[in-house]
Amino acid sequence: MVSALSDLRIKGSSLHLLDDKKSIEDGLSSALRQNDVLMLSGGVSKGKFDFIPDVMEALGVEKIFHRVAQRPGKPFWFGVHKEFNTVIFSFPGNPVSTFANYHLYFLPWLFSSWGIKIENQHAKLTVELEIQPPLTRFIQVSTHWQDSCLQVTPVVENGSGDLTSLSRADGFICLEPRKSVYKAGELVHFVRTR
Repeated sequence: MVSALSDLRIKGSSLHLLDDKKSIEDGLSSALRQNDVLMLSGGVSKGKFDFIPDVMEALGVEKIFHRVAQRPGKPFWFGVHKEFNTVIFSFPGNPVSTFANYHLYFLPWLFSSWGIKIENQHAKLTVELEIQPPLTRFIQVSTHWQDSCLQVTPVVENGSGDLTSLSRADGFICLEPRKSVYKAGELVHFVRTR
């Protein structure tokens, strides 16, 4: 995430915490006091070492929400420490999940905080896709221009731990679950990542 922030000319710092509840609490207690915004990766799912929600509660952070009906990035946790005025984005640990939620939640929040309006972008699907309930899908796509229209084609990927697929993707399309299929040629919401 420090690298992604550097693209925006924001100097970030990184902190690595062990999978130990006390270490996480000590590290985050200090980080909450020293930063306006924290972006965390990992520790928010339902695993044995996913301590972030409990630690945040113990540190007095108000949880705004935990879990979003989407894939990838469902376990996303968001909260605010009102005393320190610190905003916390706690993303799932898988790289595609973190990368997607950074672009879907953090960047829009940041630009809105700066008073910058982001226009929604749409593109045409090149293939038919079916999205079954209950989760909204953010699908990695490559892009090309044809007939003066941006076209998007899904990238072959192997789940939210597949870093290689990110190198082939230009962004994500947002497809909500519905009974009818998304047809080739249909306009869909597109989030550019490069």
